Amino acid sequence: MISVLGVNCLTVTWTRPVEEQNHNVPPKNIVEEIFIKCANKYKGTVDAPRILGSARYQDIAE
Repeated sequence: MISVLGVNCLTVTWTRPVEEQNHNVPPKNIVEEIFIKCANKYKGTVDAPRILGSARYQDIAE
């Protein structure tokens, strides 16, 4: 996601993996919030494949 947003680092604002935080805040909303904080607009049909395409499968499987 860092490369998609063009930033050097992201501040971790959660303590549990986003997959386990679906308490009225689905992972998509968390990603949208990160994009907003980086002054970008999240477009799922474009950004999701870019993010997942650059992710390691081991990170996604965890």
